[in-house]
Amino acid sequence: MFYQINVVAVAGILLQIFLGINGARAGIVQDIGVNFAEMRLDLMKRNAGMLVMFYSPECGYCRKLAPVWEDVGAYYNKAGNSNLVVGKVDASIFHDVAVQNDVMGYPTIRYLGSKRNYTYVGGSRTFEDIIHFTNKVTMPAVRNLITNSLYKDALNKHSVLFLLVQEKKGSQLEQPYLEVGEDLLIYCYFAKATPAIIGDESIDTPTIWVLKDGNRHLFEPSDASNVTKNELMTWVVSESLPAFSRAGRANFHHIMRVSKKLVFVVVDAKDESSGKQLIDVVEDIALTERDRYHSSFIFALLEGDDIFSALTLSFPQQYPVLFVFDPVTEVFWVTDDSPTTYTADDVNLFLESIRSDSLRGRGGSGFTRKLHRVYLIYQTELLLYSPKRHFLQHL
Repeated sequence: MFYQINVVAVAGILLQIFLGINGARAGIVQDIGVNFAEMRLDLMKRNAGMLVMFYSPECGYCRKLAPVWEDVGAYYNKAGNSNLVVGKVDASIFHDVAVQNDVMGYPTIRYLGSKRNYTYVGGSRTFEDIIHFTNKVTMPAVRNLITNSLYKDALNKHSVLFLLVQEKKGSQLEQPYLEVGEDLLIYCYFAKATPAIIGDESIDTPTIWVLKDGNRHLFEPSDASNVTKNELMTWVVSESLPAFSRAGRANFHHIMRVSKKLVFVVVDAKDESSGKQLIDVVEDIALTERDRYHSSFIFALLEGDDIFSALTLSFPQQYPVLFVFDPVTEVFWVTDDSPTTYTADDVNLFLESIRSDSLRGRGGSGFTRKLHRVYLIYQTELLLYSPKRHFLQHL
């Protein structure tokens, strides 16, 4: 059996060389499929982790990612981080390893830590995005802001900041907050601080805020004496995006998983200015009508027609386009006409018609539409996940 496995492994390596999977700098990142279990156990004992690319030599996207992955390996090798191993596993050979690690497609990037595992779900697989992901999952889930300057720096750097405010460590909110932070750290930024650090000693603690759009919103549990992780998780997911965001491959998984109807302003990728008037109107509604729409809608800007086409199975006739998509039912609504000027009344009437179910949508989740959508998604290198599934793959 040992001899047979090695013959297959050698054949796989020869195929990799033939197809160029290792790129010009082969050898920096090693295949770890053969000794994966032993290496994983050793790293867990040392409280260390591994960053792994699961791939197939025949996969074109894998070959495209290969040189980037070599650069990632070189980066951490140069940094001398003994608590992180960067490796790759040929899932066509070591299929059992891939299955055990919940790999459903190629390439899949996973961080496997001593306590938690995370899957990279960003649409872009650039060197910078992968390094950013790795840095996030290897740092504490909740950052302790010990000075006012650190607090102000966090506010400036993050468009959405979750903050636990408590006088001392160990409040009744800290444990569920830490658990939610560990689950959602690849999507959100979590921190904690004392009232003195924030500069407001009058704060009634403990409390949890989300700071975004120039405002702070309070988490109000149903029972303050018994806050559950699930209740806090639901609130965090609901508040995890700015009032009006720019949608793209890097954050589209996140947007789709919030399970609200998505209000998109679609503009020409080559000329965003053509949609400025509609962008301004929708952004103002998103900011000023929070009480009215926050529980129902997410507002975002889309540049180009890739995502629009994947969701509606059609192409925009002209720009800008205002459309709404329900990720649960996969029904969508598009304004019948595209006036050169939209008013706030026009947009509000459109949204209220959808909320009241008086405006009939199109699309749905029939088999033919699903098949067509999968094809378009594949063509645009996007993967849309149903929010009927759990918010994160690793939970």
